[in-house]
Amino acid sequence: MPVLWLYGPPGVGKTSVAWEVFRSLSASGVRAAVLDTDQIGLCLPTPELAGDHGVKARNLAGMWPNYAEVADCLIVCGMLDSAETARSYTSLLPGADVTLCRLTAGEDELRKRFLGRGWLPHLVDAAVAVSAELDRTGFADVVVGTDGRSVPEVARRVRESITVPRRVLESTVDPTAPAESTVDVLWVTGPTGVGKSSVGWAVFAGIAGAGTTVAYADLDQLGFARPESGHRLKARNLAALWRTFRAEGAEYLVLVGDVDDPADLDRYVRAVPGGNFTVCRLRAGAAELTERILARGRGEGPPLPGDDLVGVPEDELRSRAREISLADDKVAAPADLVVDTDGRTVEEIAVPLRSLLTG
Repeated sequence: MPVLWLYGPPGVGKTSVAWEVFRSLSASGVRAAVLDTDQIGLCLPTPELAGDHGVKARNLAGMWPNYAEVADCLIVCGMLDSAETARSYTSLLPGADVTLCRLTAGEDELRKRFLGRGWLPHLVDAAVAVSAELDRTGFADVVVGTDGRSVPEVARRVRESITVPRRVLESTVDPTAPAESTVDVLWVTGPTGVGKSSVGWAVFAGIAGAGTTVAYADLDQLGFARPESGHRLKARNLAALWRTFRAEGAEYLVLVGDVDDPADLDRYVRAVPGGNFTVCRLRAGAAELTERILARGRGEGPPLPGDDLVGVPEDELRSRAREISLADDKVAAPADLVVDTDGRTVEEIAVPLRSLLTG
């Protein structure tokens, strides 16, 4: 199966281009999937033996049979610093036809993009140095410049570098058999825009900051595939991630993601055998939820790969907010506790949840 791996220095546009390639392939009838490797290595403190890339490589290998079953092409975006690092991933993907595509931008363009994001000068210098080192090593199969080009134009040039046959790999690996374990799991759920990711991340960061090994997964980031992008794929990918995280000594697991059917909830529980799940559903009033969704549409808050609210016209955002609020009132999925978020900061919500998880 073809794997298109987009890499390059910070700020070059890897995620944006990956998503544009994903959308265009899907629109042309290709069964495609997209994955940001930053989303599959979230286990802190960083494991000393495997390191950041080691954890990500093992997780991608565990997810590989799941993607091979539902897609004809996998688009990956994630930093690579050497040919050796690239091989640490690709050697674990049997049957993969990998194209490494490095995106580039000139130093002046990179500096303009970084400073526009409010980066401090020393961070800009470090990113430019990364870009120069990648230019020096030159281990890519394809190099595409981004200066003066729109995201769709860059994506079109990238697409020209791969051929996607319509075929599916058969795997003999059982991706639904994670290692037996006992672990406390906090699952933060709730409607779109309620603040699941912000609260879940704050719980995760607080536990990691105290020196305890903890893992984090955003379920939405584990299932970007078209036409199949449902709970079955996400749960199987979670099982693959948990095998690695548990082997690295994770004592707790924080999940974020919405589910409105008890049967789907059970898929995730089975993906973490021995997990002591606490499901926390966040709620917000219609007015508060609308304001948060409008803020997402304006691009405020932490960027989320694949966020389908960014850039949407305000009238449409308000309409979607009404639909989301009404649907949330009818959700039947069980929760161990429901937390009202109106008028409360992320930390005010996260601190008691953190204590609930760790005791």
